[in-house]
Amino acid sequence: MKKILIPVLLCSLWACKKDEKPQPEPPAEIPDLIVTVWDATRWDLFHTKGLPTADAKVQLFTSKKDFLDGRPTYTATADQSGKALFENVTPGKYFILAFKQDMLNIWTDANGNTMVSDTLFQSETEIKNPQTPLQSEAMPGDFRFKDLNGDMIINASDVAEVTSLSYDIKKDGITTVDVMIGYKSNSKADLFKTTDEVETQLNTFISNLGVGHNRLAILDGVLSDDADCSIITYWCDYDKFTFNASTEGATNIFNSYLGSILWLNKMLLSLQQINGDHSVLTAQIRAYRAFIYLELQTYFGQLPIIKNEKIGFVDLKRASWEETRSFIKTELKAALPALPAIPPANTTGRVTSYAAHMLLARLAFQESDVETLIAETDAVIDSKAYELVDYSTVFTNPSNHEIIWTLPLSSAGESTFTSYFVRNNIPFKFFPVIRYTETWLLRAYGKAMSNDLSGTKDAINTIRARSNKPVANPKNMDEAIAELGSLYKDELYREGFRYAFLVLTNQAKQVLADKGYKDHHMYLPIPSTAISMYPNMTQNAGY
Repeated sequence: MKKILIPVLLCSLWACKKDEKPQPEPPAEIPDLIVTVWDATRWDLFHTKGLPTADAKVQLFTSKKDFLDGRPTYTATADQSGKALFENVTPGKYFILAFKQDMLNIWTDANGNTMVSDTLFQSETEIKNPQTPLQSEAMPGDFRFKDLNGDMIINASDVAEVTSLSYDIKKDGITTVDVMIGYKSNSKADLFKTTDEVETQLNTFISNLGVGHNRLAILDGVLSDDADCSIITYWCDYDKFTFNASTEGATNIFNSYLGSILWLNKMLLSLQQINGDHSVLTAQIRAYRAFIYLELQTYFGQLPIIKNEKIGFVDLKRASWEETRSFIKTELKAALPALPAIPPANTTGRVTSYAAHMLLARLAFQESDVETLIAETDAVIDSKAYELVDYSTVFTNPSNHEIIWTLPLSSAGESTFTSYFVRNNIPFKFFPVIRYTETWLLRAYGKAMSNDLSGTKDAINTIRARSNKPVANPKNMDEAIAELGSLYKDELYREGFRYAFLVLTNQAKQVLADKGYKDHHMYLPIPSTAISMYPNMTQNAGY
């Protein structure tokens, strides 16, 4: 009996499987509510609400009591696209709490009231608009809170019950909601929290700046008669003066320096929120900001004055020459009292008081401010902290007594650096930003501009003596200035001064005519990316 039943049972089983039809999958649930959660702290020019964020918790509440008791009616988690889906939601009014770590979309007080916002400030111009209610310390990317009591001032009185932020979920159809999460002040929450963090950021910044400064020095050489583009072939447009606002080299330098300014601004804003005396660290940051502005205005002309960490589309516009240079001077003079006379131990690239004096001297030279030029170079010379050393050691040992300021060189720029920076067949081991030879050259020009022939000759021969050259005896100021120009070219060869010097002294058109120089080349073009991104930025003439 068993032998007969087993085959029958097996056949029955096979027959059943053969006759079975695949069951259709049940239709996917159509959500009643889709909440897209945006991380407002990720705001930038191209992401006006920030970026969608995954893993945020989204809760729906029907009453203020449930909210205060922490009893949501529904809960969902945002997926990788930032969307939280709610299904089978009973029709009615709900208000939404969205959060991720300590970022929220509402900031309630003990009574369950909250400030209200559904947008972010997009620019400093918007914040300063007379029609915008005053929101103290707001910056681009911060929530723009609603002036609920209409007094044109945003403060603790501008709150509403959380239940007033309700959404009506209907029986039919899909409700979609965008919710931004962040902090009451996104800009402050994004700042560095400790002095150690700022120190670390500054050290990283200094390393990066060394590469940027070296590139600018090389660009100066390629533009001038110091060098051609045989080493950096992709910069031949600069060598032949066929560059434009889209050419890569200057564009990269401008954008990098602009990013550096924002980085330094973030450090300064962070220190303002950290308890304690930060005058020494603040001085370093402001001196670096002044240095970047000085370099940029030398090659690109007037600049926007930026003091925030983030900027909006309409914020960037160029200041006047007077405003640009006044900003640089203000920064350096504010920093000077807290800058050290010698760099702190175990640091590289920190700005000293004598470096600041030299930056002020450079600016005075550009402005033909004779009195300041002489005063600032005298401050360095009278200190007796530096001397002109044997030329064979100037670029081999950064601790020699001629070096006033140097920046570290990261490995990122080392290959180009060693190929370009060669003097008398000796490769540079480092690249000085400021050295004592420049001090004496600028002093000589100060004396020449004040028609002091004796003082000019003294400075000239101080420099010549270091190179074992015979004493020069110019008989008049024209001869002295000619000798000075020759010294300036020889002594600062490929150190990033030649092109700027030729432009400043109105010699560029004559010396660089064969390369293709025209009058409008006195300043490099503002990058086309900046012009298109910031509608209030203007282009230099001729581009």
